[in-house]
Parts: sequence; structure tokens; C-alpha cells
Amino acid sequence: MLTAANLSLTLWAEAAKTATHIKNRIPLKRFNGKTPIETWTEKQPDVSYFRIFSSKAYMLINKQFGTKFEKKSKEMILVDYESKSTKGQKAYRLWERDTRKIITVRYVEIVENMPKSTAIIIEHEDSNSPVQDETEEEEMFQDAE
Repeated sequence: MLTAANLSLTLWAEAAKTATHIKNRIPLKRFNGKTPIETWTEKQPDVSYFRIFSSKAYMLINKQFGTKFEKKSKEMILVDYESKSTKGQKAYRLWERDTRKIITVRYVEIVENMPKSTAIIIEHEDSNSPVQDETEEEEMFQDAE
């Protein structure tokens, strides 16, 4: 998980906790299609909060006073789930590259499928195969003039 995400090996404990958290909530044959958590608690676990490990996460910055031009969020990386959340609300553990700190937050926006490139997929008229067009926007709009 860490290698695929290009993250520091110092986050191995968080990656291991995340893998265990997910594995305990996946149905297994040996439990007759139930999850380990469901076998233990007799309640089906909620997995609606699951997000892709190492996704970009934008933590809300709580600024009571400030200008409207200041940043409202901070970019971080999702590394774990907080299972002991208050009042049943789920929380996420985020890693900040600059300070190398892990922060637990509830108010976060997670972007799971951030594109690697901004290539545009176009269907050719004479074929069914998609073609990547890496034309910049400026060139596209110059043709329209």
C-alpha cells in the first residue's frame, strides 16, 4: 500500500491498521459470508465511509476571524480510519507531508479518483476505440474563432 502510494515507510503502522480495519469488515467464507465484526457483534458493519488509502483529503480549516481570501482547507493524505469516534460519527486520520503529523478529523472532503493527467478522451467517428487528445484548451478555442 505504501509503495503503490509513494508514501514514507514511516507510515507502515497506519497502513497496517487500515488494512486490518478493512479486513475485519469484509465477508469471509469461514464465517458463512459474514464479516469478523458481524460475527463478533451480531451487527452488520457500516462501510459507507470507506475511502481509498492515500487519497487526497482536504481538511476544513476552522478560522473564526479572517479574510475571505484566506485558505479554507488544507491538502492532506488519507492514511487511516478512526474507529473510536464520538457519538457514532466517523473520523479520518490524515497525514500532512510538510509537518509529518497525523491529525484525526471529521470534517474533510476526500478526492478518491484524482486524475494523473488531464488528457481528454474522444471517440473517433470511424472507430469505437477511445483516443487520448492532449491538446491544450487554448488551441481548442483558437480554432473556434
